[in-house]
Amino acid sequence: MDKNVDKDQPVPRRRRRTAEVARREILDAAKKRLMEGGPDNVRLKQIGEEIGLSHSSILHHFGSRDALMEALRSDAFNSLARDLAKRM
Repeated sequence: MDKNVDKDQPVPRRRRRTAEVARREILDAAKKRLMEGGPDNVRLKQIGEEIGLSHSSILHHFGSRDALMEALRSDAFNSLARDLAKRM
């Protein structure tokens, strides 16, 4: 078991969600893990456990861990661009 997953916290139940909502939740959970422990901390199984999705569901949405990491980079750049546009 991953040392960063709190064993006392209940695992979220799996639930239906739109593809857009699932992708956002995956990205948010991956970003949190990245910020907490760096790239080696971004593990699909643990992300799935945290948000109530299976490892295969994450692969369905992103294709691979590398594609998820690329989506994280893209999301970070898009967020930065939005923030800069707001300030200008």
